[in-house]
Amino acid sequence: MLQRYYSPWEIATPAGTAIASPKVTNVTLPPAHIYTVQVRIPPGHAGFTGIAMIVAGAVVIPWTQTLDYIVGNDDDLYFDIGMDTGGAFVLQTYNTDVLDHTHYVRIAYQPLPVAPQPTTVAVLPIVQ
Repeated sequence: MLQRYYSPWEIATPAGTAIASPKVTNVTLPPAHIYTVQVRIPPGHAGFTGIAMIVAGAVVIPWTQTLDYIVGNDDDLYFDIGMDTGGAFVLQTYNTDVLDHTHYVRIAYQPLPVAPQPTTVAVLPIVQ
């Protein structure tokens, strides 16, 4: 059985971070299959904050055609992703409150197998 890895992220977003100019956190993993993403929104966020996950320009969390955000308060959310990624994506957050807030994100993934590199074989002429 393949081993599943977990990558935890704490996204601290300063007070007054507008929706129009969100904080962008670059997430880098090896090329991987992403199984699930867990998002913890602690008490106190009270609808003043939002978080979104964007992979290759597409909004993955929440699953929408255009950029939208998950908004909550005292929530543990789990998202089944089930997709391969090159390993780089972003988490965008905003915070319209007067207090700083942190989202906690945990990504469950499996690194994709590395393709074998071609080998070069020298062919020598046959001398008779």
